[in-house]
Amino acid sequence: MEHKCAKPSCDGEGIAGGYCEKHMVCNVAGCDHFRLPEGNGRCDEHSHPRCQKHRCTARAVDGAEWCVDHICRMRNCTGMGRAGGLCDRHRCSAQFCPEPRATIHGARQWGDGQAYDDEGALAPFCRAHCCRRNDCMQQAARDGGWCQAHTRYGLDGYEEGEDGLRYRDRELERERDRPRYRECPVQHRRHHSIFPDETLRPSRYRPGSWRRGFGRDLDDEWRWPQGI
Repeated sequence: MEHKCAKPSCDGEGIAGGYCEKHMVCNVAGCDHFRLPEGNGRCDEHSHPRCQKHRCTARAVDGAEWCVDHICRMRNCTGMGRAGGLCDRHRCSAQFCPEPRATIHGARQWGDGQAYDDEGALAPFCRAHCCRRNDCMQQAARDGGWCQAHTRYGLDGYEEGEDGLRYRDRELERERDRPRYRECPVQHRRHHSIFPDETLRPSRYRPGSWRRGFGRDLDDEWRWPQGI
């Protein structure tokens, strides 16, 4: 008795499994799809690599190790997508931020503003965490603001502006020119544990009293230790 292929309308000779070589089924257990001619005994679905994500059995994207659900959403990137669907290279470096990195000023852009994957086209942080100066890639002191080098410090916190660098330099100059302090050699009773070297001097108005700047008597605050 001649053994024919189990596939309807096929006159090929049936071999192991009841199908001809052209219509043999996939060797993966439970799969009844036909094998590919060069699929190593598997069908189209099972002849491709699987996603490397733990417990994911979906088909990997061609040329990548991850499926469409676990690959970076940046175009032409084959890295693993993490928070926000972006790999570590394209995700903002700020802690817990899932946003894409900002495009460096002057770099080519495409789509919704994402940069080409060119060398040096992406800043280390997203737009919210990057300094507002176009030529600065440092992290902003607060969202949408300026970095430490381009921030002006005021009594009420941060006072920001385009010329923040000049304000910052001025503040550093003041700090450099500010008098240095040393430990107080006298025993104090209320406060002022340190004082400028050039501001403490004996009072001319009352014997035994001391003055410190602007004619202020400090006999209530300073007292020589016993035995001096």
